[in-house]
Amino acid sequence: PPRSTLFPYTTLFRSVKLDKAEKSIREAERLDGQHTLPDISRLMAMILLHRHDWAGAIEYMHTYLKLAPDADEAPKVRTQLAQAEQLKTQADATAAKNK
Repeated sequence: PPRSTLFPYTTLFRSVKLDKAEKSIREAERLDGQHTLPDISRLMAMILLHRHDWAGAIEYMHTYLKLAPDADEAPKVRTQLAQAEQLKTQADATAAKNK
C-alpha cells in the first residue's frame, strides 16, 4: 500500500509506544524515591517534548541537570532545554494573542 495510507497507523503506533514508555518511566520515577537514576528525568523530558508539553519537559530537564550536571548527556540536554524554553515562550505568546 502507499505510504500515505499507513500514516495514521504509524502515528497511532508511535502514540501507543509513547504512552507505554511514559507509563513505565513514571513507574520507575515512583520507585526511585531517592532520585538515584537521573536518566528517568531525562527520558521523561524527551517524552514530554514529543507531546509538546514544554513546561513539563523543562521541569524534567532542570531536574536531570541538577542530578547529573556533568553527565555525558548534559550538554545535549542543555541545548534541548534552551530550545524548549524558546518554544514555550512562543507557545505562551500565541496563546495570549489568541485570547
